[in-house]
Amino acid sequence: MIAGRYRLTDLLSEHDGARFWRAEDAVLSRDVAVHVVPGDDPRAGPMLDAARLAAVVHDTRLLRVLDADETTTEQDEPYAYVVHEWGQGRSVDLLLLDGPLSPRRAAWLVKEVAECLAACHVQGIAHGRLVPENVLINDAGGVKLIGFVVDASLHPGIITWPLTGQELQEHEADMVNLASLLYAALTGRWPGTPGTDVPEAPGESGRVLRPRQVRAGVPRPLDRICSQVLSGPEIAVLTAHDVASRLADYVGDPTPSEPTLLQDPVERRAYAWTPAQDRDNDADPPARAPEDVDTAVGAPVFFDDDTAVGWSEGAPTPRGPGASSDDPAASGPAQSEGGGRSSATQVAGTPVDGVRPLFVDDDGGSRWNHPARNDDHGSAVRSMEDSQPSSASGSLWPLIDSEAPESSTQHSGRGWMRLAIGLTVLVVMVVAVLLAFNLGQRSSLDRLDPAESDAGASDGTSATATGEDDGAPGEPWPIQAAIDFDPQGSDGENPELTGDAIDGDTGTAWTSLRYENRPDLGGLKSGVGLVLDLGQQRPVSAVQVTLRGEPTDFQVLAAPGRGAVPDGRAGFSQVGQAQQAGAGRTTVEVAPDTTTRYVGLWFTSLPQVDDARYQVQVADVVVRR
Repeated sequence: MIAGRYRLTDLLSEHDGARFWRAEDAVLSRDVAVHVVPGDDPRAGPMLDAARLAAVVHDTRLLRVLDADETTTEQDEPYAYVVHEWGQGRSVDLLLLDGPLSPRRAAWLVKEVAECLAACHVQGIAHGRLVPENVLINDAGGVKLIGFVVDASLHPGIITWPLTGQELQEHEADMVNLASLLYAALTGRWPGTPGTDVPEAPGESGRVLRPRQVRAGVPRPLDRICSQVLSGPEIAVLTAHDVASRLADYVGDPTPSEPTLLQDPVERRAYAWTPAQDRDNDADPPARAPEDVDTAVGAPVFFDDDTAVGWSEGAPTPRGPGASSDDPAASGPAQSEGGGRSSATQVAGTPVDGVRPLFVDDDGGSRWNHPARNDDHGSAVRSMEDSQPSSASGSLWPLIDSEAPESSTQHSGRGWMRLAIGLTVLVVMVVAVLLAFNLGQRSSLDRLDPAESDAGASDGTSATATGEDDGAPGEPWPIQAAIDFDPQGSDGENPELTGDAIDGDTGTAWTSLRYENRPDLGGLKSGVGLVLDLGQQRPVSAVQVTLRGEPTDFQVLAAPGRGAVPDGRAGFSQVGQAQQAGAGRTTVEVAPDTTTRYVGLWFTSLPQVDDARYQVQVADVVVRR
């Protein structure tokens, strides 16, 4: 027993004499987490100071400090202890054993962590040891941070980032590990500070590879967040609130407001810790304040595209006063705090071969990954509505990818709104189909009978309403639009810059993304490019491209007869090419009788722009008739 109240049940981890236990609160009949350090250990005082500091921050995503003190054993041996709220679920390091998370799930998870860190940092307090083992997804699907401030006090020393050898302050370490948490969720690799069992991220020349280089299909906005922070200089620029805002934009949540500081930041100082007097174990405990009541953190209600498994479910059944700590069904899975998957994990009074894995239910599964379904409403939405957990961000995920049956409690007006929206979408689709059909017929008629076109021209009428077909061979066609072409990527190649390639100003340019190590797009893709829309089918004789940098290999493509941009490279035909093109203007004569609406530039080898990075830069393009 600790302090005559906390009965130690499971030893979860041990680090240099500091032990982390699962315990039962004999007064309130609930599970708690307890750190125990010998009184002569130099970490005892800092641990108690850290507990007092952690208690200042009130955020539902932090496992709260419930008690902390110094006392003695029956043999009069002094020790210090800190009691935390118990969290039940799976830590991120265990989730990643099943592989990386989907981008939406990873972004939501790290957004919750970033919002919590922003609230802590504004008060001048850092977590200090934000590793995957200290980020928990509880049974209700909410995010909980383990070991806030306290875990760092049990692992003292200078925080060094192995990737660069840089010494980090606690707030800098939080930012590095926040971006590393997103990196790990997307790739299954960890680029942050030591202290986790997640495999290390690959690096080159003292720089971590970007997530998109490690795993294909990582969205560009998430890749950019990781790259900006983990590149080094941005650590001091980006804040946790910045990261939370960007991730909120990505997942579609309302952008979190900047945390407001209502009092001066907490000053990190050594508190004079006064041990409590001997406790009367038989005395009634003080009444529990309403704000101390356990709450369940809400989770986003959605199904990922790459799995058939949802995230939401009912809140876990609370442990009743009559439950026994020896009953596996009552005690549930254990919690890990900083210990990771330690081989030293054991259960007091239980054979070693009977130990349950951390954060895994007794039946070997996890309710968070496998939500229960009932007969009348086969969806995880029902259980969320029944339990009504409160979200840490103030709202549940607004989208459900798979359609769920409507609940009888829904407002009747919503059905009419859905009907109106559906009719509006239907009308828009019908109009779009009719317009596309009419435009296609016009293009077909323009090409059907050349004799009629010549007759029309002799009568003084143009082949088109604007007279653009008039002109001598070799003159440029007007380009209606330029579109980035990245069929093997997911987020395009700087689509916002495509207009710079057709504005007639060589001082501006469209640029591709930068690719590492090899000119053939780092070996990740067969090519990227631009598609030029001429508005309708046009005869083309040559394409003139002004490039920056050298050498560049590219192909000129055409899509005869097509009324829409092809989805992939196979939808185009090659009508010309340039090998080892130098900087400046390059003219490519295309195959005779080439008529097309869409002209493609397909770049297969890019010029080098800096150390081991390659990028194509197109300053101007002219398509000649």
